Amino acid sequence: MPARITACVLALLLGPLAAGCDSGSPGADGGAGDAGLVDASGDSGSLDEGVPDQGVERRDCEGSFVVRTAAELEALAGCESIEGDLTITDLPLVPSLTPLRFLETIGGSLVLRNDTALVDLSGLDALMRIGGDLDLEDVDALES
Repeated sequence: MPARITACVLALLLGPLAAGCDSGSPGADGGAGDAGLVDASGDSGSLDEGVPDQGVERRDCEGSFVVRTAAELEALAGCESIEGDLTITDLPLVPSLTPLRFLETIGGSLVLRNDTALVDLSGLDALMRIGGDLDLEDVDALES
């Protein structure tokens, strides 16, 4: 199922939670919590580089996030800052961090772990500051 359709289906299921990351609490499983999936127009960013940025709600995301699925990564699309840590782990089929293309600041650490398909960090082009550590573990396919 294409990422845009998946995000729209999740937005319909989540209702008010799809509006943004106002409560700032990560999900009970340490996942993306209520980081928000789409704006009111129903449009979202995508894992595809060629998707226009129209409709991606840019916002500050409170809390720390552990991303284990492409859907959790997509839920962070539009975050310009993350207050706490961002851990992206065990994403064997995700070659890009494109949903994070607006991310400028991470207050805590950035951890990339066991992301075997990740070939570059191009989705982090806007990232200017990491308040904690940068930890890369078992990202063997990483080229740049």
